[in-house]
Amino acid sequence: MINSGKSFSLVPANCIALLILFLTFTFSSCADFDKPLMVMVRIPEGSFMMGSYETADNGVFPPSLEKVSAFYMSKYPVTHEQYEAVMGARPSGSFNHDKNLPVDNVNWYNGIEFCNRLSILEGLSPVYSINGSTDPTDWGNPSPIWDAAIPNLKASGYRLPTDIEREYACKAGTTTAYNTGANITKDQANFNSHYGANTTPVGKFGSNRWGLYDMHGNVAEWCWDWHPGWSNSRILRGGSWTDSDQKLRSAYRDNANPGTPSSNYGFRVVRRP
Repeated sequence: MINSGKSFSLVPANCIALLILFLTFTFSSCADFDKPLMVMVRIPEGSFMMGSYETADNGVFPPSLEKVSAFYMSKYPVTHEQYEAVMGARPSGSFNHDKNLPVDNVNWYNGIEFCNRLSILEGLSPVYSINGSTDPTDWGNPSPIWDAAIPNLKASGYRLPTDIEREYACKAGTTTAYNTGANITKDQANFNSHYGANTTPVGKFGSNRWGLYDMHGNVAEWCWDWHPGWSNSRILRGGSWTDSDQKLRSAYRDNANPGTPSSNYGFRVVRRP
C-alpha cells in the first residue's frame, strides 16, 4: 500500500463538524423537562430555626429549633403536564392548562393520590394507605375518610412534604423573611397579581440556594400536616400569585380544608434518600 502522505478519513471533515455540533447542542441544551418525569433535588440534613419573631399576623409561629433528615424534593411544583401523565386528566376547574404551568385547582386529597399513583408507575413502594390499601383505585372518591390516610415514611415512594421540611427547604440556610432577603420583588416571584390573573411557568424566576424554584409565590403548596391553629385544615406554604408579599414569607403558614381546590393551590413532592 502506497502512503501518499495525506490524512485519510472515512467521514468527510464537514460531516464530522456537523456531528460535533449536533452532539454539543444535544448535551448542552437538555432542559429539566426533557429528563424523567420528576426532577428531584437532594436536600441535606441539618438543623434550623423554624418560625420567626415576626408578629404581623398569626400565620407565623415563634421560633423553634428543628432537626431535619436528608430528603429529595421536586425542583419545581408539579406541572399540568406531570399531573395529567400520572392522573390521566388535568383538573377540570383549572383556568389554564399550559403544560409548564404549575397544576392548580387541586386539593390535598389530589396530592396524596398523585403521590401514590406516581410511586406505583415508577415501581416504588407507595407511602400512603387508606383502609389498609396503598392502591388509590381502592380508595373510592375523595372524602373525609381520606383524612385517616396513614403514611409509611420508610416507603421508597413519593409523598407531600411535611410542614417542617417545606420551611427548611424554602429557607435553604437563610434567616431572612424570604430566601431572597428581607424583601421580595416581582422579578423574584409571582405574587400580588403582578403577572395578571394567572400563574407563570415553573422555573421562570431564580432558584434558592439549594436549587429549588417557585418556593415563593405562583401556587401555595399543600403540606402533609394539619394546621395547629385551625381545625380541619391542612397547611399550605409559599403563598400564591394572588397573595401579598406577607403570605410569601418563608415562615408563613396558610391553611385550607383538605377537600378545597383553588386556582391558588398546587403542590410538590418529596422522597426519602
